[in-house]
Amino acid sequence: LYDAATAAGFDPSALAARRAEVAAATGHLDEAGRRADEILDAATDHTQADLRTAVRVSASIAAQRGMVSRSAQLFAWLGTDRLGTDAVWAALSAAAAGDRPAADRALSVVASLAPTSSTASGALLVDGVLGSIDSRSAAASSAAANALMRAVTLTAAPSDRWCAPDSAAAVAALHAVHCGDLARVDSVIARALPELRPGSEAHTRLVLIGGWAAMLRGDAAQACHLVDPLEIPDSHVRNHLFLHGIRVGLARRSGDAGSLVTAWTQAQNVVAAYSIDLFSLLPLGELVLAATRVGQFDRVEHLVSQATTLLAALGDPPVWASALHWYQVQAAIVAQTPEALVPHAKALASAAPTHPYSSALAAAGRAWLGVLQGRPDAAEVELSARTLTAFGLPWDGARLASEAALTVADTATATSLLHIARSLRQPSSHQRETDGTTPQPSGSLSEREAEVAELLVLGVTYREVGSRLYISPKTVEHHVARIRRRLGAGSRSELISMLRAMGYGTSTT
Repeated sequence: LYDAATAAGFDPSALAARRAEVAAATGHLDEAGRRADEILDAATDHTQADLRTAVRVSASIAAQRGMVSRSAQLFAWLGTDRLGTDAVWAALSAAAAGDRPAADRALSVVASLAPTSSTASGALLVDGVLGSIDSRSAAASSAAANALMRAVTLTAAPSDRWCAPDSAAAVAALHAVHCGDLARVDSVIARALPELRPGSEAHTRLVLIGGWAAMLRGDAAQACHLVDPLEIPDSHVRNHLFLHGIRVGLARRSGDAGSLVTAWTQAQNVVAAYSIDLFSLLPLGELVLAATRVGQFDRVEHLVSQATTLLAALGDPPVWASALHWYQVQAAIVAQTPEALVPHAKALASAAPTHPYSSALAAAGRAWLGVLQGRPDAAEVELSARTLTAFGLPWDGARLASEAALTVADTATATSLLHIARSLRQPSSHQRETDGTTPQPSGSLSEREAEVAELLVLGVTYREVGSRLYISPKTVEHHVARIRRRLGAGSRSELISMLRAMGYGTSTT
């Protein structure tokens, strides 16, 4: 249509901004970027409105490509006097990039805009984000969440010819995840997703956040159901970051070392290209854990440094920082380095008074420190495990209880903790559907032996097998010895080969 208008004699420069925006909105980022750059290169030849559109398009492309700091730079170049209604996105980009003064300057422009529904929604979005950064109490955090939810309510259905660096729904849903409020995540997504075009960047972003919530709940089947069908263009780096975060997270929770290495390897291009912002801390946490498990923390060290600098620039906001501290607590657990755990446990303890979720993570950090030091407090472990589960983290709660059970000397206490771990981590829907589908040749292995065999072929250690099945490593050792006798295997390698030939080691859970 635009080509036809140009061929008919319409001034192409008058159409340039609209063509750039349509290209960006439909996912053609290279074309959109090229057209927007042409406008910016000839800024004096274009109207203020077209310049504003070109900056917003370029900022949206940068955000989708994992470079929010560039989005903030673009709006800074435009200047507060020319921001107009895009002051909302300037403030959001600045906050996400860690530039609070720039966010405040843009917010002052938002306050002067006409009180339309769009402006009201944008003002609530910015107020919610800045309020979440400033919040140091549960009441303030709730007020920020309220502002974000109202922003979602007031947001009109987006046009296919319009683009922005992010959406109120995505920001509100991410804030809810950081608060441990997975029910609110579901509410936001259920409300906003039907308004978005399937396959669009914004639609995919919300689906990925929904997949993240499913993963946290321990529902691997639902997480896979949501993310596996997604077809994400290579240029949509932000969505790829979340996709890879989910994949390494699922692989880590499955205990399948081979799958984790594969998922981690597939994430390398995104790890190398991304610049961390406030809204990408969750996938960073999963990638840090994966890197620690495979012994390649150096691959993500620069991203951790970026995150640390960004959070410090914003005053270490507890709501946004606590999740990353929790991931780093877990990384210290994986590395068996209590000294590395201490600073993050302290950070969580400082954040504890600001929000119930931060308090739960802080208590769990203390409990884990006791486990790593070989002095677990069974009562503290149980309370923390149950609290984590109440916040939608049953896998984390069950793992804490099961690891503590492997550390305590008292058999009765260990048995009690293993029972708690089993009760917290009920089988996911996928696991229930596939119960009994692990290959079991007639007269070969018992149900428990089959579970051990499955994990053994996947390369899981005795300790990890015990942690996952909520039994002691010694019990795992006994099961393996019985399996070898049943099958007549002369060595461990022969046993693995025989089990693999029988069909074990093919589970995706």
